[in-house]
Amino acid sequence: MTKKTSKPKQVSPRWSKNPSTDTPLPNSANGKRGNVANLKPWPKGVSGNPAGRPKGARYLSEAYKQWLSQASEQDPERTNADLVAEAIGKLAIGGTIAAAQEISDRVEGRAKATLEINENEREHKTRIYKTMIEQVIKDAREELGETLDRAAAIAAIAEYEPEILDYIRE
Repeated sequence: MTKKTSKPKQVSPRWSKNPSTDTPLPNSANGKRGNVANLKPWPKGVSGNPAGRPKGARYLSEAYKQWLSQASEQDPERTNADLVAEAIGKLAIGGTIAAAQEISDRVEGRAKATLEINENEREHKTRIYKTMIEQVIKDAREELGETLDRAAAIAAIAEYEPEILDYIRE
């Protein structure tokens, strides 16, 4: 049995995690601009994006919620949400599938995606068996440094996990 020894990976000083301060970054022509020594972090409390999102700015969804909850200009007795729901309902009744799907998704929740596998029991067992053999061969190579052939892997499964072979034979 032989054990594998791994050599430490050699990292180019140009791309190491701690480059020296005189190592220019790629694409620097004069060596000053783009030099690692010129990189400085932002001081604490200072934003790297001072012209970012203004305080108090609303998201679009917040504006929609507010508008939907307001009384409608067309019918002050009803909210905008009531009128939108009615319009989508009329489209669904008229045969618009997208409108019917929208109502269904909102009321019942979006349907879960399903995946159907057409595999009979024998194919399933065969796939499990092949996967187990491959895994035993891989584990022997990685953990023990040994190379097992298919017959040795089957013998190992038979010795250590005989009930699995019984399941496969059924």
